[in-house]
Amino acid sequence: MKTLTLIRHGKSDWNEPGLPDFDRTLNARGRRDLPAMAARWSARHPMPDQVLSSPAVRAATTARGLLLQLGLPADQIDYQAALYLAPPQTIWSMIHHHGRGDDLWVVGHNEGISELAAALVPIELPPLPTCSWMRCALDVTDWPETLPHAQCRLIELATPKGLVDLGG
Repeated sequence: MKTLTLIRHGKSDWNEPGLPDFDRTLNARGRRDLPAMAARWSARHPMPDQVLSSPAVRAATTARGLLLQLGLPADQIDYQAALYLAPPQTIWSMIHHHGRGDDLWVVGHNEGISELAAALVPIELPPLPTCSWMRCALDVTDWPETLPHAQCRLIELATPKGLVDLGG
């Protein structure tokens, strides 16, 4: 059994004209959401074995911030350039080729993160808000066994405002 958590980066700052998209930082709300989301994680889930992240500043800051709040070393983050603004197929390819351990986090961007989350579970999911995650279980023993059309069992959809009731 493998567990996958898709995390959308925290709320970013749009207030610096001319700053390249890649270099946008988290705004005050984005920074404020990290401790609460880390506390929610630690109360409910085991620590991740691996973290794949976009190297964009807002995604990298989200990944590092969550890990540091959880008391985990930031050097366990595997930055993958292909995750920057990646479509679902690219994210899935990164999971397939780079996933290690039983519990994997992927920190990235919309639209790709939300589209992949929606494709993996058999119920309709809303788009992931910033600093939110979708956690699901796959009935496989190794990440390369996963296929692009794999279905996951939804474990949790969490946002800074709380757990999302999906009517199930």
